[in-house]
Amino acid sequence: MTARVIVLDARPLSAADVAEIARCNARLVLGEEATRRIRASRALIERLTQLGKPLYGVTTGLGAVSTRRWRRPI
Repeated sequence: MTARVIVLDARPLSAADVAEIARCNARLVLGEEATRRIRASRALIERLTQLGKPLYGVTTGLGAVSTRRWRRPI
């Protein structure tokens, strides 16, 4: 039996999709909309890091170490 291909795109994955990926080896692929959104998010993060201000979880640690600044964004 060939594993089903599940496309991550504009709609969120359902619980059944996640279970099928985890338990039945369904293959997850990025759709065009997901790829576009990832690229847009990356571009935004790159612009914001140029401001030199702390960005929680990007240029700082998380939780108890959130006041620690990283030299390079994660």
